[in-house]
Amino acid sequence: MHDNSSNALTRGARAGWLTVATCFLMALFAWGTGFYAHGIYLIEIQKHTGWSTSFIASVVTGHYLLSALLLMGVADAMDRLGPRTVVLSATALQAIGLALLPLVEQRWQLVAIYGLFALAWTGMSSVPIATLVGRWFERRRGLALNLALSGATAAGILIAPALLYLNATRGFAQATQWLALAMLALLGPAVLMLVRWPAPGERELERLNGAASGTRGPSQMPAPTRRQVLRRSDFWSIAAAFALALLVQVGFLTQQVAVLRGALTDAQIGLAIALTTGSALVGRIGMAMLIDRIDQRRASALAFISQAAALMAIASTQAAPALLVACVVYGFSVGNVITLAALIVQKEFAPQVYGTVVGLTTGIGQLTYSFGPAVFGWLRDTFGGYRAPLVVGVVLYGVAAILIVSRGPGHRPRTQPASPGRP
Repeated sequence: MHDNSSNALTRGARAGWLTVATCFLMALFAWGTGFYAHGIYLIEIQKHTGWSTSFIASVVTGHYLLSALLLMGVADAMDRLGPRTVVLSATALQAIGLALLPLVEQRWQLVAIYGLFALAWTGMSSVPIATLVGRWFERRRGLALNLALSGATAAGILIAPALLYLNATRGFAQATQWLALAMLALLGPAVLMLVRWPAPGERELERLNGAASGTRGPSQMPAPTRRQVLRRSDFWSIAAAFALALLVQVGFLTQQVAVLRGALTDAQIGLAIALTTGSALVGRIGMAMLIDRIDQRRASALAFISQAAALMAIASTQAAPALLVACVVYGFSVGNVITLAALIVQKEFAPQVYGTVVGLTTGIGQLTYSFGPAVFGWLRDTFGGYRAPLVVGVVLYGVAAILIVSRGPGHRPRTQPASPGRP
């Protein structure tokens, strides 16, 4: 009997970490084909069709807005249909969209393909990943989620350069087709074999405290409704803070090349982007080692402040070494800004409503950051340079830092799980 119990616990732990590995692949292809690659798509579509940049960029913005609305309900869809169905469907839709993209001839076709991309992003990106990891892990959720979402950072290092290389050597059509096939070949079987909800006794909290315990833990407490969540000030202190931070982050990163041009050579700009991306990966992995043992709201405020300091440095100097250092400092918090909101939600909301709340915070954040590139561009054109949008970004980061440490009267942290051996 004891051996059977031990085997069940071992299988549960193994299944949880295999889920993290699968989520890493989900993030790798979601961000690789659905975030970093949009600039490549824009150039190739424009070259093929002659359509204006503003039209193609508007379609991309529409895709982000649609997926932001869909993200708010994806946790419910995973509960109704099962996580495997949702993720497999999203993977298939992304592959179909990639294969069709080089064949676009009419404007409506581009809109339809980006509609597929929006549906795919909904089923492959941060909300389904956080929901899956959240079901398997409790005490080490911060570590597990950071490792899973490291795939998003790896996408900028692996997928985007691979797409650029294939595009240059094989052409756009073959590049997108090969990328679609690689995604289906690697992610498809992993999702089919490994993605599922944990069975009784497999979830980390149950493995630590005993699946058969009759105690009434946090997962059994009544969960707030969606309407009740939206009325809580502590929810908005998370959602609004990260929405502002992501608006600045997406606005800056999408125009980083233009911001640095004039002060740096093309080779130095390439180095700056590589340093930003590499620093983001180091920062995410480093934070993963600490995140479950520190105050995550204060860690978020520190991330916002460090990014504000980096932007102020970029706005204040033309010296290449200082700009490169500022890019490293900025990049260090890029990945963590994506992850930290979900970890704060885990500590402050009941497990049954975790996926719904993460969907709401992510959806609100994406609705806001969809306008980041436009806000940066408008401020640049209005004031004749990038100093104004960078200074506005510094101010918004300051507001975000204040919001995230201001829980408000609605703050009701949920009971933390007992450590092994504690009653």
